[in-house]
Amino acid sequence: MRKLILLPFLFFSMLILGQTNSKKDSLEIKKMIDAAEKISVSSSAEGVLICNEALQLAKAKKYFKLDNYAYNVLGRIYSANGKVDESKKYFDKAISLSKKYNDKAMLCSTYCDLGSLLVFESKHLEAIHYFTESLKIAEEIKLDELAFYNLYYISDLYIEEKNLEKSFEYSFKALAILKNKNDRFDYHRGAIYDQIGKTYNLQKDYTKAKQNLEKSLLYYKKIKDDFGIANSTYDLYKNEYDLNKNASVDELISKIVEAHSLFNSTAPESRNNINCLNFLAELYLKKGDFTKALNYANQSKTLCKQTNFITALIESNRLLSAVHSKLGDYKKAYEHQLQFNQLNDSLFSQEHKNELAKLESKKDIIIRDKQLKINAIELKSNERQKWFLICGLVLLGVIGGLLLYQNRSRKRNNELLQNLNTELDEANKAKTRFFSILNHDLRSPVSNLIDFLHLQKDSPDLLDEETKSRIEQTTLSSAENLLTSMEDILQWSKSQMENFKPQPKSFAIEQLFEDTKKHFSSVENIQFQFENSTNLSIVTDENYLKTIVRNLTGNAIKALADVHNPAISWKAFQENGSTYLSITDNGKGATDEEFKALYDEKEVSGIKSGLGLHLIRDLAKAIDCKIEVASILNQGTVITLLFQQ
Repeated sequence: MRKLILLPFLFFSMLILGQTNSKKDSLEIKKMIDAAEKISVSSSAEGVLICNEALQLAKAKKYFKLDNYAYNVLGRIYSANGKVDESKKYFDKAISLSKKYNDKAMLCSTYCDLGSLLVFESKHLEAIHYFTESLKIAEEIKLDELAFYNLYYISDLYIEEKNLEKSFEYSFKALAILKNKNDRFDYHRGAIYDQIGKTYNLQKDYTKAKQNLEKSLLYYKKIKDDFGIANSTYDLYKNEYDLNKNASVDELISKIVEAHSLFNSTAPESRNNINCLNFLAELYLKKGDFTKALNYANQSKTLCKQTNFITALIESNRLLSAVHSKLGDYKKAYEHQLQFNQLNDSLFSQEHKNELAKLESKKDIIIRDKQLKINAIELKSNERQKWFLICGLVLLGVIGGLLLYQNRSRKRNNELLQNLNTELDEANKAKTRFFSILNHDLRSPVSNLIDFLHLQKDSPDLLDEETKSRIEQTTLSSAENLLTSMEDILQWSKSQMENFKPQPKSFAIEQLFEDTKKHFSSVENIQFQFENSTNLSIVTDENYLKTIVRNLTGNAIKALADVHNPAISWKAFQENGSTYLSITDNGKGATDEEFKALYDEKEVSGIKSGLGLHLIRDLAKAIDCKIEVASILNQGTVITLLFQQ
């Protein structure tokens, strides 16, 4: 990927050349900067030396738009060598001078460089900001090639975030730019087909992944690009392994070693080379050659630390823990497992802070907008009072009418202010309710996860392999359901905020049932039944309804604890022009008081299961869905959702 970062700038070398001073020696300085970047591939120290000489000449002769270019190249050289702080320093100087000279092309280029650097630090929110700014400039001044690279990097970033839908969106936008382009863009075609193939692989559509990766490999072979060939070869055979875990390990090792050799000769610090090392460690671990597995995992860890590649560092620690465990060195196995846990926790913590920052930003915007409205009303009121006073001095005969008008005006303004105060009060109540939900619904699952991690840390010897595997699977399932619960809570919070409204559309109820089956596929010992004999469709917001159905199912599962032959049944049917969805369980039932949160908007507690009935209540209200409950103690519960079509 690092090589990919440097490619757009051959294009910018020609562009900037046309913008710089036309004097002969300015061309020589430009050539020095270009030469410095090429030499830095084999000798970064020599590249830095030449670029600094060119920078001093540019400053001495006052050739503007050459010093910012030199700073940009210095930033790229340091970035390619993993020196993050130095790289940022030079990128900041390039950005400052580009803004000063109004050099949009170089500003666009440096924003893209800085975004790529931030991706390596796993600072995704900052990275996407710079990619988006660069993309705006590229589209404004019609720089198709750099627009392509920004779209490519944003797509790659969404792969890291596991948002495959967004990754596809930006990948196909990048691919559309290449339409009707000449052979010079074959490298770009290879890169984007590789990206699309990797995304299909993560989606587990291995057939489409293979088709796109093979296209990518053909383009790279056509232009004889070893780095691209290595990328596509690694991704293609990794896809084959994901498709068939029983494939020949020796054949896979041979192909991946071939890709690794190409990486070493072109871009040894690239992300895919590090992934390649981890994959080789995994294959040798599977083969039982623990010495080679240990060697490749250690190489990966060393490169991860040099390049600050956190995601791969987590994987290399996992592999090292597994290898040392196989070798009987349980102390080192424990140390690497501890590092794995700490890095995982750190990464999660950073993502959590990012999400909180988003929520805080939204809150600040709402408060600011309301304050602006209040200020506008106050300004209008002051302006009116001023004119009333002037008119009163000039037209004493009509002062009574003016006073009456002023009184009515103030009354209207007071009503407006009162309405705004009411809105602010509602916003505060929504915030209080939101944090109450977070305290109620997330504290317990997170506590369970922490208990298990402490058990692994403090008393690993108490767990045999079978028990450990079973608890790990249960913990993983809890973590996935916790993530879904967080998404549900965020969905609820959006429904409480201004300008967020449901987006109704028609979709098949069978699709809803399939999604529910998949979500609860890990639940054991409960019989699920889904009845939709007439293949009904419904018009409402799909995401809101999915959230309601998941939470009702989760409540039913927990209500079936210690129940003999537990069963849950979902049924879809129509009566009198209305569509109904009902869930039935044979649990212990509950009293009307325990279901109070479904009807009373002041209630935020649940029935000690699921995410809480208040969430279901608010989402159902948002999509005009009525809820009916029939529960009999020691016999079960039926909850029905009614939709007026």
